[in-house]
Amino acid sequence: MKHLYTTFLLSLITLSGYGQAWSRTNASIAATGTDARMFAANAGDTIMGIAPTQQGYKLTVSTDKGATWSNGQAIFDTLIDGYTPEISALWGIHDRFYVNINLFNSTYYNIYFYSEDLGNTWIADTAGLSRSFNPAYVNPVEISALSGGYMVAYNSTQGAYFKHISNSRWVHKPTSSSFTGIYNLDFTYIGNTWYALNNANQSTGEVINTSTDFGQTWTTLSISGLPTGFAPYNLVSNHNDKLFLSGSIAGSDANQLYYSIDNGSTWDSTNTAAFGQYNFASVYLRDLFAIEDYVFATFFPTQGDTVSRVLSSSTAVPNFSLADVSGLPVYPANQFMLGPPTLNYFNIDNILFITYADDIYSSTPGFTGTNPGIGLAESLADELEFYPNPASDKFVLDAQEEGELVIFDLKGTIVYRQQVTTGENVISFDIPNGIYILSFDNRFDRLVVSK
Repeated sequence: MKHLYTTFLLSLITLSGYGQAWSRTNASIAATGTDARMFAANAGDTIMGIAPTQQGYKLTVSTDKGATWSNGQAIFDTLIDGYTPEISALWGIHDRFYVNINLFNSTYYNIYFYSEDLGNTWIADTAGLSRSFNPAYVNPVEISALSGGYMVAYNSTQGAYFKHISNSRWVHKPTSSSFTGIYNLDFTYIGNTWYALNNANQSTGEVINTSTDFGQTWTTLSISGLPTGFAPYNLVSNHNDKLFLSGSIAGSDANQLYYSIDNGSTWDSTNTAAFGQYNFASVYLRDLFAIEDYVFATFFPTQGDTVSRVLSSSTAVPNFSLADVSGLPVYPANQFMLGPPTLNYFNIDNILFITYADDIYSSTPGFTGTNPGIGLAESLADELEFYPNPASDKFVLDAQEEGELVIFDLKGTIVYRQQVTTGENVISFDIPNGIYILSFDNRFDRLVVSK
């Protein structure tokens, strides 16, 4: 399935007034010619927006941080097995865009496609994922990026499936030692440590599990600070030094936000509860996003609200306040009672983006936009240098400090490890030709072996 990506870009006219916190990007206008609820995600500096129309789905792309957008082009506009494709999710994973395609009106029909060429070509990527009642389709999953070029597809009933971006097949890996009844709600990472949030409260003892070997083995975190019966729902990190955890609509201290600065061992509460007036049973805290010392969250619905209640904090010790929502459209009171817009925060450099009711909006809250550990782009240059690369059976490594050098294959298996000292080290090895991941002090780079 293809569509033609036009090089003609639609120039934008900013509709927001001077001094407003949020600016409309007009992505929906570019895609459909009118206001539209959109799916949006970024892969690097590229943003993709997809909107439904009466003629099917239309796609628009920005390669300049939302300043200009391509003309809307049809996407998945032919039948699949006689059914009309319906797009239900969009993710930006490393340098790819993924979509979930539902067929007809059943959420049990799912096909996952990715594109690496701005949506011109889409490739099915379901090999290895759990099947639904029809073996041609798979169960619905969320997809998240992990460090080292890895990604994970997961849900709360079948568990987690991992793959490296260079692999063609997802591999199921239990993140729990007991496994039975323990499945996954969320994933995040700090450096080369991956965190899996399980659908369990503290009585099971497996709320959060961690892996430091690309998902090969998992260890249960011994945690403190969460109230008894707390049922976490979202787990995010700033990929540097903080983790954030929110509760679901059920359980003790629902809708409270907790944070950790010691890799998830100890949790402290924040002041988010002061901003939630729980007038409806379905209210919950969601849409968490963290970068540097900044963290954003959304409470909804709340009685009388005319715009989503966005909470933000920008201090080392989180202290939330109501964020400025000027520039976002205002609606009649209680319109969000049953179906508030999902904000879906993401950033490019210092710009924060959200999908809102009628478009994609942008803001510059004040962060600089660092994003450590997302993949292999952050090289080892600050810690060590190595040459040659490609290498045949050895290379010279210049380390600025002592530590352990580890070489992984693309399945996450350790193929070589060696303690190194400060200064030059000759690393000799005997491993097959291929692409490997070099790890040192929570940093990664590619190593090519060619004999």
